[in-house]
Amino acid sequence: MKTLDLDNMTQEQLLEQLKEIDRKDLEVLRKLEKYHNDNKLEYFKPNPKQAQIIGAWDNPQYKVFTFTGGNQMGKTTLGIIVALSVMFGEWLWNKKKLCFLIPCPVR
Repeated sequence: MKTLDLDNMTQEQLLEQLKEIDRKDLEVLRKLEKYHNDNKLEYFKPNPKQAQIIGAWDNPQYKVFTFTGGNQMGKTTLGIIVALSVMFGEWLWNKKKLCFLIPCPVR
């Protein structure tokens, strides 16, 4: 990163430097937004009903789960996230290991 000699710069040069900094900041923000949109599982925050199911999943006392509700409740989203998490053996947004009652596949 280069340092600027602000004492020896004209007002026009300073304004141009500020514009360049703004352009770079905007580019970084766009890249962050794209990363966020392309990696939504990393940023998943369960709604309260989803959090109940996830909490129950971590409790070996529960064996059967149902999630019913109206449109836009997050049922499908949660189903996909749980399925993927089971495949990888951890919750995908916080990397917490999943608890399985059977340690290895049954033949």
